[in-house]
Amino acid sequence: MDKLSDALGYAAIGWPVFPCDHEKKPKVLYGVHSATTDEALIHEWWGKWPDANIGFSPGAAGLMVLDQDPGFDGDYEIPDTGLVVSTPRGGKHYYYKLNDEEIVPPSVSRLAPHLDVRSNSSYVLLPPSTLPEGDYSWSEGGAASLRTDKLFTDATITYRPATEERHVWKVEPDLPHNIEKAITWLQNSARVAISGAGGDATAYATAAHCRSFALSETVTSDLMWKHWNPRCLPPWSEDEREHLETKIANAYSYATSPPGNITEEYIAQEKRRLFTPKPDMDNVVVRTNQGDGQVWEYGRFRLRNRAAIEDIPKQNWILRGFLPEDSYAILYAPPQYFKTFMALDISLSIATGWPAFPAVFTSEEINPGPVIYMTGEGLGGISKRVKAWENIHAYGNQISHFYLFDPTPHISDNNDDLVAFIQHTGITPRLIVLDTISRVMQGVSENDQAQASAVTKLADSLRGVASGCSVLALHHANKDGSMRGSTVYEGDADVVLHAENKRIVEKEDGHEWLVDLVPKKLKDAPVDMTARTYVFHEKEVEGAGMTLVAMPSPSATADADVSKMDASFSKEHQEGKWTDQRRQLFSPQTMEEPQHNKESPKNERLPDSQTASRLRSDALASRKVIEAKAIEVLDSTVGRAWTANSLSVAIAHSIEGLSMSSIRRHLNAMKVDHNGEIHERYDPITNRFK
Repeated sequence: MDKLSDALGYAAIGWPVFPCDHEKKPKVLYGVHSATTDEALIHEWWGKWPDANIGFSPGAAGLMVLDQDPGFDGDYEIPDTGLVVSTPRGGKHYYYKLNDEEIVPPSVSRLAPHLDVRSNSSYVLLPPSTLPEGDYSWSEGGAASLRTDKLFTDATITYRPATEERHVWKVEPDLPHNIEKAITWLQNSARVAISGAGGDATAYATAAHCRSFALSETVTSDLMWKHWNPRCLPPWSEDEREHLETKIANAYSYATSPPGNITEEYIAQEKRRLFTPKPDMDNVVVRTNQGDGQVWEYGRFRLRNRAAIEDIPKQNWILRGFLPEDSYAILYAPPQYFKTFMALDISLSIATGWPAFPAVFTSEEINPGPVIYMTGEGLGGISKRVKAWENIHAYGNQISHFYLFDPTPHISDNNDDLVAFIQHTGITPRLIVLDTISRVMQGVSENDQAQASAVTKLADSLRGVASGCSVLALHHANKDGSMRGSTVYEGDADVVLHAENKRIVEKEDGHEWLVDLVPKKLKDAPVDMTARTYVFHEKEVEGAGMTLVAMPSPSATADADVSKMDASFSKEHQEGKWTDQRRQLFSPQTMEEPQHNKESPKNERLPDSQTASRLRSDALASRKVIEAKAIEVLDSTVGRAWTANSLSVAIAHSIEGLSMSSIRRHLNAMKVDHNGEIHERYDPITNRFK
């Protein structure tokens, strides 16, 4: 039977397929890792093997499959689903949907005897595949149900990352070329198990050697069953498979050699470690500041005496009140809360410096600079989203200081090489975005503290790419709204932002989605950490289809200076000609007395004293106007309590030339100004004005 049309049909709905023989063995070199939706390649494969069975990688399509074999006695409750396959041997394949970026490892009889899990790096056969015993067929052809929380937990909780040195993975597991070498060894050179002649010990040793190829336990199980077991005397039967799995598990638990220790990657790492010269203390630099301040510097490390501590520059901001310079920030949210769209708006706003129609952060709140966005996949989707943002916020001009980096770095990568590569390009980013922590940690547990600390180490390395550079990492939330994985993430981060309170607003031209961006943690932050609300709308990008985009804030649009809204103005700023006034607005001394005899940071260009004086005078004049109008509003609404946001809205309607964000910033400053009347009208317990 020619199965080409069926294979193409599955590929058309996004299910990656590959050809298998009638013993379920792959007919292509890399097996499940070769699965594809490419029509040309599928035509080539089934043109060569017209009767080939159809292998399918469920994990690559966002699915997991429960493989119920004959002999299953109901020890595990299988959730209902509308998509079920009957297998030739009398079993069932139950299909379930996964949430975005969820990863489920394959397993054999771990949920219950004769009940396997197939998803990531594993495969099943699709109808109308055939075996000598019969055909695969759809017994229920509806929609796959979303996996239950219990099923997902049971299928993933079996992973227990070891913490001992001999179990530390220095090599990325399951690399295709290492899998190929292991298959060749299992098929040709590996010692076979002989019943009654130490077969169990041979199985244990074989699994341990597969581990030395840097293969995960689940991949080793599959490869030994397919490529080594048929050579054994006699082969292990299906009834004995669980016993073989136990030997493999023991080999991984009690191995004495590091995983991957015979691979080229491991050997290269060990050579670097063994032959790295000892530190040359002649490279220690001693720098003396004014007075008694002294700093010892060696590479990226600094040691200051007490007097030098006073010379540490005050905190500068990249996004006023949200993201300081030289910080590690995490933005986390449940699926479908648009965290990637938020991160893109933040990134493009910083790269632009002065978005014509800001969504959340106005030009007064942005300290501009280049941005590097690191993502693992979906580059075409990112391109479309960036173009949509440029159309809405920058007159369609390309944002030249926005850079896309792929793939997302992994915690097993050499951080020094990564930093050296970026520095070699000459780009000096103000912000680097990691999208997402799950991709940075792919293949390891997010709950393991040591692995979570490796994410912090990666972020710290990236911050060293340029002076003042910050890192923003995107992460997922649990159903209860808490951050997923180890508590190390939140503990190590300087800034934690949470996307929450998603709601839909009906509009004449379609739906709008509103999501609040809430600061949950901000070191050295002001008392009032005000949330911002993003508004998302679907927009069509010419030649690329529909995508969501963060829409301009109504108040920011109303306050825009129309005389400056032209393409040349936007281009001037996207080319990096950020003005002295912009940098002055972000100097920590904006609302303070000027500090004399202080050397400006190397990347700052402060204006002359006349310009600085004018800026301070303008700020004080604006504050007096706002204070007077605020008192007027409060006196006319006796008994009502106002937040800074609601009071800003009321004031903005009667003051021209000031944006709502400017008014809110001044109000927050007046809360703690003991010389002003607003301070007396503010209740710090309720965080309200009266």
